[in-house]
Parts: sequence; C-alpha cells; structure tokens
Amino acid sequence: MNRAVQAGPGEFTQRQVARMRAGFAPEVQIRVRLPDGTVETRWASKELHHNLGNRGVPPFDETIDLREAWPWQHSQIDRFRHTEYEFLGFAE
Repeated sequence: MNRAVQAGPGEFTQRQVARMRAGFAPEVQIRVRLPDGTVETRWASKELHHNLGNRGVPPFDETIDLREAWPWQHSQIDRFRHTEYEFLGFAE
C-alpha cells in the first residue's frame, strides 16, 4: 500500500504526499556539515530500514519488518549505512 494513503493529518506536506503518491520517498531540505567543515543545504529522502536485514528477499520486505528513517537516523540503527555528513537540522 502506498504510504501516502496512510498518512495522518499534518504528518507530511502536500509536496511530500504528491511525491509519495507518484511512488517516490518524501524528501526535505536539511543543513549538514561535511567532513571538511563546510556547511551546506541539501535534499534528503526518507529511507526504509529492514529490521531483519536481507532486503529484497521474501519475507524480509513485509511492512511489519520495515521502519521509516531519515538517512542520519538510518546510520544510527544500521551499521552498514553511513552518511558523509553531520546532520545539523531541517532547512524547511
């Protein structure tokens, strides 16, 4: 099922819901600090963490085994997911 259908009031912006209805992940603008100390604004898309690992292998892609996470959150719960930046905050 498309996640946009399940979204509660105010959970996502209209732009995010439109992206989700088109089959894309919601995205937001964020402020990040790169390893060289540069601070920049960039777009980040929401990701799915596979609680059981083995993405793409049934039954590991069942909704109950998936968790929504922003990239910086995903890197904290998945030892194989790394970001090349420090998350500073939302820009939107």
